[in-house]
Amino acid sequence: MITALLLLLIFAVLGSTIAHTLRGGGRSSDKELQEMRERILRLEQSVETMAGDMDRVSESQRFMTALLEDRGRAQGSPKPLPPGDEKPAG
Repeated sequence: MITALLLLLIFAVLGSTIAHTLRGGGRSSDKELQEMRERILRLEQSVETMAGDMDRVSESQRFMTALLEDRGRAQGSPKPLPPGDEKPAG
């Protein structure tokens, strides 16, 4: 969810930058275009790095969930019921 919001923000900024450039009617100099290309490249690299980090975090979360489930089974604790399947108290 956070990743999707972050990507949406990045694309919004990128889109507004491109729209601003296009509104200039091509008055941008070669230097400005080169700077924009470099910024976009850095942005792409940052997004790729964040995606890799998010993959590592999700893999770690899956590992910890499996570890806790195994530990719970070893201790003989009952498996929790899924939401909506709880028995009424009493």
